[in-house]
Amino acid sequence: MKIICSYFLLFLSISSTASVPNVDDKILEAFSHTYGNERQVQWTKAGNNWQAYFQQDDIINRLEYNQSGELVHATRYYQSAQLAPHLLAKLHRKYQQHSIFGVTEVTFENRTTYYIVLEDGKNWYHVTSNEYGQIDLKQKYRKA
Repeated sequence: MKIICSYFLLFLSISSTASVPNVDDKILEAFSHTYGNERQVQWTKAGNNWQAYFQQDDIINRLEYNQSGELVHATRYYQSAQLAPHLLAKLHRKYQQHSIFGVTEVTFENRTTYYIVLEDGKNWYHVTSNEYGQIDLKQKYRKA
């Protein structure tokens, strides 16, 4: 039985080591320059790029770096408390009877778009906003 357990533990350690990606030093340096020594990062290969997935405070981050170590895409998931104050104020003014369920912030090619899910007692609302606070209702769904 000890031999079987030993082989199982050896297999586990080999397989877990094999799944650790070999991220380029340029990418790791760029990441650590911005985010410090964030310890709980999951790296995955996405075509020629690398994606870092981690949680910092109450924000879930998915960042994509190209082979040169440049950030090409960032997606962040969070609640209303982390939303930029000017956007939060505009949302509360425009949708006074609604609460914010969640926010997805997407940055690509130096443009940031906010995908915001609002709710009231009867409906879900999917709205978007740019960094300047131009808010548009995209879809409305009736709750089941």
